[in-house]
Amino acid sequence: MNDIKPIRNSTDYEQALATLRELVKSDPAEGTDDDVKISVLSSLIEEYESNILPDLQSDPIEAIKLRIEQLGLKDKDLAKYFGSPSRVSEVLSKKRPLTVSMIKNLDEGLGIPASLLVGSAPEKRKKRWSHKTIELMARRGYFGDENRSMDAESIVEQNLLQLVFNPNKASLPSLLRQPNYRDVAEIDTLHMDAWSSKVVEEGMKIISTNGITAFNSSKINQSTFSDLFQLSVDTDGVKEVITRLSSYGIVVVIEPQLPNTKLDGATFFTENNPIIGLTLRLNRLDYFWFTLAHELAHVLLHRGSEQTAFLDRLFGDGNHVSELEKQADELAGNLLISPKEWQRSPLRYGSTPTLVKKFAEKIGVHESVVAGRIRHDTGSWSILNDSVNAFDVRTLFGDIRW
Repeated sequence: MNDIKPIRNSTDYEQALATLRELVKSDPAEGTDDDVKISVLSSLIEEYESNILPDLQSDPIEAIKLRIEQLGLKDKDLAKYFGSPSRVSEVLSKKRPLTVSMIKNLDEGLGIPASLLVGSAPEKRKKRWSHKTIELMARRGYFGDENRSMDAESIVEQNLLQLVFNPNKASLPSLLRQPNYRDVAEIDTLHMDAWSSKVVEEGMKIISTNGITAFNSSKINQSTFSDLFQLSVDTDGVKEVITRLSSYGIVVVIEPQLPNTKLDGATFFTENNPIIGLTLRLNRLDYFWFTLAHELAHVLLHRGSEQTAFLDRLFGDGNHVSELEKQADELAGNLLISPKEWQRSPLRYGSTPTLVKKFAEKIGVHESVVAGRIRHDTGSWSILNDSVNAFDVRTLFGDIRW
């Protein structure tokens, strides 16, 4: 990694492109040093392009053609990203649309941002590293505690954005080689990578500082997590459940989302410990408990799968929900309220705040958990507002810059 350096000018830029061309042509195996270098170089080049160079055309096909020209590749070299030579021809001639799989392959393999490939406008892309975003990241410690008050111009001038994609974080690029995105078309992948890097870094600090033991799946099951959700009856349970999960080797990091990600939560499978990131994008109790349950469902169901990261927007209008996400949604609901209790509950047919509270007391969870289930199942998001807004969750994490 010592041969990778910051890109400060056009000469550095051309050298980085030349290095990237050679690495791409060598087609390194996943997880090797050269594979990691491709990810890091792609991020550095993208950062330089988005801050210094003129915007690429908004046409996704033109963006692809420009990138392969920069890398000295031919159309035929795209076959491994598209699936076959015939698909390359159809896509480049605009006879076939790009699929989510193609977008992810091009993003990871050639460093073409997904936000370009789904056709977002140049104005939106330019805002990804806006001064406002950079200074927000600084206040949240992305560039070190000593730089929290630094202005955006100084951060860019000193190339501190590189700290977010530090080549020394060799585990991070390979960790994110197989991410599962929910509603991928709405994600700014550069901001997503920065947020993911921050969460994993904070999680690793917690593990080393507190001597957290490795996660052992044989010591937990669905009942373990269901019992933990009874902590929801008290507002202190929000922080207590995080402490309890750490005793099982599961680390929870509270980190607000960055612009244009609309993230609710994420699960990262490191070598020894699952790290869960929660944004608290919506400041409600039902939101906290369901998002946590959903990410824990990923831990139970999908550790050991080919996906090493799950990045979720759970509360939104997106239509793309993979089978893995459907599985996590279903299990999350069952962890919070047992299917047996829910089937016997009259609340499935109608509810009042009083009935919600009584049922919650009966099964031993906070009323917001029950109210959230009713709102989700009925699609009526304006009912039972007093129950779900019973407490300001963010106040429990007062040291975080929201």
